[in-house]
Amino acid sequence: MAFNPQDPDFLHTLDIEQMIDLAVHLGLTPEAMGDVLADADINYRHLSDIAEEQGSKTVMGIERLPRLILSMPPEEQAEAAIKYKEWLEGESDGGPVYKPKTSSRATLVAAQIAARKEQEKQFAAPASKVKARTIAVVTGFRKHTSKAPWNELEPASSAILGDDDAPGYIWPCSDMSNYRALLCVALSCQFRIADFGPASLYSVQTVVEDQQGTAYDLSFYNYPTTFEASPQYMDILFPKGAVLLIRDPVLMPSQQNTNPLIRVDSPTDLVVFAPYTQMLPDVHFATEAPTSPSEPLETMQTEDYWRVKGNDLFKNSQWFPAAVAYSRGLEVHPDSLVLRLNRAEAYLRLEFYSGTLYDAQSVLSTPDLSPAFRNKALLRAARAEYGRRNYASARQLFQQHRVSSSNNAEDATWIRRCEERLRENSIGKYDWARLFEECQHDSRLDAADYTGPVEVKTIPGRGRGIVVTRDVSAGELLVRTIDTCERLCHGYGLTTGNRWSQRHSRSSKRRTVYGNPDIYDQLLHLDAGPDYPLPPATPPPARLDPQRVDPLQPTVDIDIDHLEAICLYNTFDQHSLCPTGSEVIEDDRIRRSPNALHLLPSLLNHSCAGNARARAFGDVLAVRAVAPIRAGEEVTVPYVSTEKGYRDRVAALKKYFPEGQACECSVCEMDRADGEEKLDTREELLVQLPSGPLFKEPMVLLRTWESALEATHAPSRGPFRPALVRLVHSIGEQLRRDDATRAGALETNIRGLVRQGFRVTDTRSDASLKRKLKDVLPVDTADLSICVDVERGLTAMLRIAQQFRAEANVVQAKRWLKAAQKVDDVEYGGGRELFLLKEATILGGFGMKKFAETVL
Repeated sequence: MAFNPQDPDFLHTLDIEQMIDLAVHLGLTPEAMGDVLADADINYRHLSDIAEEQGSKTVMGIERLPRLILSMPPEEQAEAAIKYKEWLEGESDGGPVYKPKTSSRATLVAAQIAARKEQEKQFAAPASKVKARTIAVVTGFRKHTSKAPWNELEPASSAILGDDDAPGYIWPCSDMSNYRALLCVALSCQFRIADFGPASLYSVQTVVEDQQGTAYDLSFYNYPTTFEASPQYMDILFPKGAVLLIRDPVLMPSQQNTNPLIRVDSPTDLVVFAPYTQMLPDVHFATEAPTSPSEPLETMQTEDYWRVKGNDLFKNSQWFPAAVAYSRGLEVHPDSLVLRLNRAEAYLRLEFYSGTLYDAQSVLSTPDLSPAFRNKALLRAARAEYGRRNYASARQLFQQHRVSSSNNAEDATWIRRCEERLRENSIGKYDWARLFEECQHDSRLDAADYTGPVEVKTIPGRGRGIVVTRDVSAGELLVRTIDTCERLCHGYGLTTGNRWSQRHSRSSKRRTVYGNPDIYDQLLHLDAGPDYPLPPATPPPARLDPQRVDPLQPTVDIDIDHLEAICLYNTFDQHSLCPTGSEVIEDDRIRRSPNALHLLPSLLNHSCAGNARARAFGDVLAVRAVAPIRAGEEVTVPYVSTEKGYRDRVAALKKYFPEGQACECSVCEMDRADGEEKLDTREELLVQLPSGPLFKEPMVLLRTWESALEATHAPSRGPFRPALVRLVHSIGEQLRRDDATRAGALETNIRGLVRQGFRVTDTRSDASLKRKLKDVLPVDTADLSICVDVERGLTAMLRIAQQFRAEANVVQAKRWLKAAQKVDDVEYGGGRELFLLKEATILGGFGMKKFAETVL
């Protein structure tokens, strides 16, 4: 741009970006200009909108880039997503391709600085003043993962944007004979993109410059430990002046601003090649590196330099940057046992168990190893094997360490834990009450997997499935697993109730695969939907041997699209079991997102009337039979709750069934038999019900709603009518408030249980009971397969027991209390101890805690 201050109209002709360039031309640094923007509260999106309004960005074929704003209403969001995808893939009316115009280096850096300042304020704000943020992930758009061997990469062309005749955006070619690599230098500090209003997509963004002097925004996702990381932590991982190597770079439009950006989705496509350009004497950039090392280059080539640097980071609990420092030292001194042992410990803190074990085994294989190094390597290998759930191997290594080391005080505890896990793994016997108590404050539990009387078989018309190998009864434990990836993600609890859990779960899985590449093959054996080949008919393979983990040269290519598809089709809504009454979700429209991945349970096929159910204790998933299952019969679980209306279930299950097929379980057959008109009316009525507690509504309204909903069921359907469950039990609570109507509350609660699918064998509300029936439960617990909202049913049973006890009908009170405990045992296991713990709040509120402890 040619500046002509003598022109009186000169300033009036400048757009916002030209004004920034002029300020820099007159001596203001881009960093100082960023401070000015920050002081004026002009953030990254504002600057882009101003530029777009002033016409400083050229867009051919359309006036504006289609915006996908996650705070849009669902209908608008779906429409915007379709338009954006069509436009992105060049299918929008066959119009010309978007030719982006990137901003100048000064504008890019200034915008980044302003955004960074804004984010620093957010991190500095007291926790009470930080608004809750929902984080989402958008699927369905192409995400690139390179398969290029690192040693076959060639430099990218001089300018990624190309000339005027080149396509606007660079996508991976189908012919991958010429692999590309972009070497660039970071020109600015980093910040995390979180600017979609109440819902956010998280990435890390910076400005980079290639060797030809062209500056770009760089946005990368899924890099280990960067999710929710502070700006200061990001500066350690990606310091200003760091040289980055990007494998097969992809240029994309941005949803945050009008500048195109280089986007990196896979963490294995980005390597921090060197922290200082001085370490790369043959690499030069137009802009000199903004940082320089404090020591001579010769010093940085020593083992001690990287050991001390890594140790300092380690002491500050910055495990991944420490591992990177140790890895840099190993590049220069590959035989250093100290660096390898230190990296093994850093990996252990990150729960990169494969990397830990690989490094520890490398040290143990060294000839003439000193006792001190051997003991450290043994201990790290033992703990890594425990984390990999190889408890027999872990026990052997702990035993070796106890014999050879004087510092072995904790070995006996570890050996005992290994033996406990081996027993659990062998017979499937757990202390469920202990696990329940522990998962209330820590979702990551110490317990082994268990595979009961089940095996993987090919199910005609359904692909792989799981069948039982012998007859089983309701309540029997079939499978118990730990979340394959969330379990291995250090430092996070299980979050439910919003999109954060789903986004974080996927982030966890990428990080876990990065540090434990030996599990990747297991994950790739899971179904990934119609866009990928069917997985083998066999079970997922055993975990591979430990593999090398090197942040400077990743050993596995993490295919983000494939991994996200696997998550989409296999994750469970792992909402951890809580004390009854601690979390009330009245409205079934308030639902959680899938957030946990389990290998063997992922092979379970769906039935709304499943003969088994999956229940979560923290990160542990227990699959129990809830109905008798004969040898050779398939085990099925409901993917969605039958509390949902029929059409909602069909929509949620659509992705799991081929075109034209649907669930054929007894529950869906009953709904279809009601007829289209009744189904439509029922769903309209349910939408109109208040989302809050219904028992607070006037009785006349409750009765009106009940009558209207009853009319939406065919007379031939039978008593199972889940749409009425919430309403009927609320009527029971209303009746219980008045002495004159209290007698009707018992009948109403029993009717509510029948509507839920429970088979109530004794509906009497008086004391007339033959002696031989006193020990017979009033609820048949042999088959709970169609029962919905079991927790609400348990509360209703305890309500009935409380009312009988208040009427001095102790016999009936005991029967209903025992029925509740038996239903709880079928669903969750754990017997008396777990029931008393889980229902403590309700029992205390009903004045029955001591009574229950005595009766049970």
